[in-house]
Amino acid sequence: MKLKIWGWDKKPRTMLRYIKPGDIFCFELKEETFALNLNRKVYGFGRIMTKMSLGHSAEIFDFFSTTPELKNDFELDCSRLMPPLILDSYSLFDRKIIGDWRIIGRQEDYLHSGDEDVYFLWGSKGLEKKTSLYGESSEATEEEVKKYPYEIALDDLFITKMIPDDVIEKIRML
Repeated sequence: MKLKIWGWDKKPRTMLRYIKPGDIFCFELKEETFALNLNRKVYGFGRIMTKMSLGHSAEIFDFFSTTPELKNDFELDCSRLMPPLILDSYSLFDRKIIGDWRIIGRQEDYLHSGDEDVYFLWGSKGLEKKTSLYGESSEATEEEVKKYPYEIALDDLFITKMIPDDVIEKIRML
């Protein structure tokens, strides 16, 4: 794994056109979102997977730290906290409207694979279509409409609220 980490302070803002698959990001969890009462900052991590029409698909790792740094490659080998989602990358990284999300490095040799069954829905009720992480669209069956989430670009508040309660308890113990 070719990993280049430049850290939290190097790039407080990343313009939308410079966000690439393989980018490693870090985000600060807000105390008020979870009432963590930690008296310290806690950070989550993830990786940009693909560019989508509404933003970038990403995976959020099941790894949290009291520092916005990755010390070893093994920290990226952790599991996903949730299924891939679509980030509102413009408001998170470029304009920095809500939350503090930063690109802190890049996995140079990143090749997205293994998520052939990840789709997002779009379209009117009864006429839904599905789009893969690779941008391929097709008609969605009734079963797929029940299975896949709608293609919505999520911001800091929505993403952090998706963190399961058992993970919040682990974060409190950091």
